[in-house]
Amino acid sequence: MAAVKRRSLVPLGLAVLVLIASASRSQSAPAGASDAACVPVLAHYSISHSVDAWERGKVDQPLIGRYSSANPKVMRLHVRWAQQAGIDGFIVHWRKSHRLDYRLKQLARIAAEEGFKLALFYRGLDSEGRPRSVQRVRSDLELVAETYGQSPEFALFGRPLLI
Repeated sequence: MAAVKRRSLVPLGLAVLVLIASASRSQSAPAGASDAACVPVLAHYSISHSVDAWERGKVDQPLIGRYSSANPKVMRLHVRWAQQAGIDGFIVHWRKSHRLDYRLKQLARIAAEEGFKLALFYRGLDSEGRPRSVQRVRSDLELVAETYGQSPEFALFGRPLLI
C-alpha cells in the first residue's frame, strides 16, 4: 500500500517541476529578453545506477523498470522527459572511474544530439567515502577540462560549470 501511495505522487512531483520551471522562465527575464539571458533550469542526475542497485533498500521502483544508467536508451529518455518538464540540463554526479567515464561520454553525446546542457558535480570522495588526494583531484579536473572544456553541451554561462 505504501508503494502505491508513493508511486501516485510521481505525477504530482513532475507537475510541480513543470510549474517551477515555467514560473522561473517567465520571471527570470524581462519581456523581450533573449533566451540566453535566462537562468537555466538544472536537475541533479546520477549515472551510477545498475540494474541490481534497485534491489538494495529501495521500496519504489522506476516506472520504466529497473534500469542501468549505462543504457543510452534510458539516458535519452531521461533527457527527453527533462526537456518536456522544462529542464535545460543535468548536474551530473561524477568521479573518475572507468565505468563513470564511459557513461559520462555516452551522456555527453546524447546531450549534444538533443540540444541539452550538462554540468558536473565532482565527487571528491572515492567509492569508500575517503577524500581523494589533491594530486588526484587536480588530475581529474584536468581530464575534464581537456575532454569537455570546449564541448557546447557543457557550456553554461559561457564556460563549463563544475560544482
